[in-house]
Amino acid sequence: MRAITRNLKHRYGGVFASGVYISVAGLVAVAGFVLSMIRDGKLGSKRKKTSEKLCLVPGLQNLGNNCFLNVILQALASCSYFQSFLQKIMEEYETLLVEEQGESLPLAFALAALLEELGVVADRRVVLSPHKVMLALTLYIQNFNLTSQQDADEAFFHLWSSLRGEFSDAYPSNQSTLADVLASSTCRILTYWREGQSEQERWQQHLLGPFDGIISSILICQTCSSQISLEYQFFHSLPLSPVLNSCSTIMAGCTLEDCLKQFVIAEKIENYFCSHCWHIAAIKYFSLIGVNEVLYFWRTPFCIQC
Repeated sequence: MRAITRNLKHRYGGVFASGVYISVAGLVAVAGFVLSMIRDGKLGSKRKKTSEKLCLVPGLQNLGNNCFLNVILQALASCSYFQSFLQKIMEEYETLLVEEQGESLPLAFALAALLEELGVVADRRVVLSPHKVMLALTLYIQNFNLTSQQDADEAFFHLWSSLRGEFSDAYPSNQSTLADVLASSTCRILTYWREGQSEQERWQQHLLGPFDGIISSILICQTCSSQISLEYQFFHSLPLSPVLNSCSTIMAGCTLEDCLKQFVIAEKIENYFCSHCWHIAAIKYFSLIGVNEVLYFWRTPFCIQC
């Protein structure tokens, strides 16, 4: 041990240019401090990794080639507004038996159950099957193959139309007669009623969902600012196009708001003549030429015909 100490003193017991003397005890202390820091860092990272749990949302099984439908279902699962709308519809039929609910609203109940499972966060990977939703959806769209690659927009249209049809068929009007109710295909009477809710509000609750909207198209003359036409169109989806740059490629960082701004931007229509501007021009013309020339203008066609 003394030989080792002498060796260490001989090798490290010198004086640096700055005049600081480094002893063996100082080197051992520094080395121990560094080793303890490394050890504590590794232990801390291990504790941090073990304390932090992974939060994973379930995925959907690909049945055949139905990835287009899985994308729609996962998007609906992340849409809280749609889930609240679907939950209100379920509450409307809570007085019925469970067996009758499944028969009258098979797609709605299968979709609600799947979306609820997709919203459960777990610490492991979970794969769910959309088979029940696909089976209920085929009741309404027999000619649309859900196991082969399809257009996602068309699939969403079929899904939403099927839900609307299901809600409208199962909807009982409170102002209908008993004969109308008995003649209905569902032949069920609901006792669930909200005080102060009109018939129009109930129809809107059932048929106007989160993806239904109204867009207006206004044609205004740029010269006289007169409104030429006003049209309202009902829609459930908007055909948005990505914003292009000067090179006819998609703009970097293009967002949904950018696409919406491009969709509602004013368009200029060429070769359109405003009748209001023509009337204004005619009034100005007649006010300038005087009354005598106006009378002659009206008499001239009759004289020519004579």
